[in-house]
Amino acid sequence: MNSENKKQACDLIKKSSNPLILIPENFNIDAVSGALGLYLFLEKNKKNPRIACSIAIPEKFLFLADKKIIENGIQGDCLYKISFDTGESQIKELSYEQEGNILKINLATAGSNFELEKPRIDLLKFNYDLIFTAGSPDLESLGKIYYDNACFFSETAIVNIDCRAENKKYGNINLIQPHSSVSEIIAEIANMLSRDALDSGIADLFLTGIVAMTNNFQSAKIDAETFALASILLMSGANREEVIKRLAGVNLLAEEYTEFYPSSKITKQIVDKINRESSWYSRQSAF
Repeated sequence: MNSENKKQACDLIKKSSNPLILIPENFNIDAVSGALGLYLFLEKNKKNPRIACSIAIPEKFLFLADKKIIENGIQGDCLYKISFDTGESQIKELSYEQEGNILKINLATAGSNFELEKPRIDLLKFNYDLIFTAGSPDLESLGKIYYDNACFFSETAIVNIDCRAENKKYGNINLIQPHSSVSEIIAEIANMLSRDALDSGIADLFLTGIVAMTNNFQSAKIDAETFALASILLMSGANREEVIKRLAGVNLLAEEYTEFYPSSKITKQIVDKINRESSWYSRQSAF
């Protein structure tokens, strides 16, 4: 993932008013926590975001945020097109009126020989001006949301955020960083846009995804950038001990850590390691 892609994503976010964040059906804790962190970050920056997934989020994920935030489908203002074959009849005038829940369309024709076939209704667009996909390797992984609204996806800018090398890079902007996490990628963008907007709640969500995807910073593929970003999140108020305990409490950490919850020496060692590493990178950033 190059810096130009990050800059382009930031520019799109600045221009957007009504962004839509989508979680794939095959989600994990990282995709959900990263998407929720992005939602709260955008909301704090005076955007009007919505977040959705085609299937319900399991109960064990609901410790992350209010479950009402994530909708099961796309909602909002829409523009539809109604098409029907009028045969050889000419339409001279069209008007409509609404009586309760009934929409009545009035057609004035040239002549009286008029037969109307069953109309076709197409969704032209929602009021969303930007789509984020969090951890979706392809559009099909979004499920019903994509299949029911394919035209919407072809006409709206997409920022594709993923940490899988096999991602199909279907977005207008593709933020793909293998061996990382969705939460880390989103946190980097948020930090570029406004570090002041990274409050403790948002920082907790981003740190949750990072901790889950790195097995509490024990992954052999973790790099210095991840520790540096974790340091920023901790300085923004993320509570590392609570993040670890909550993940372990719902069995979303590796097995070797969950069996020692909540008072394990391993958990203490992990927290101590995060403290040491984040402290070191904080000192380096001062120079």
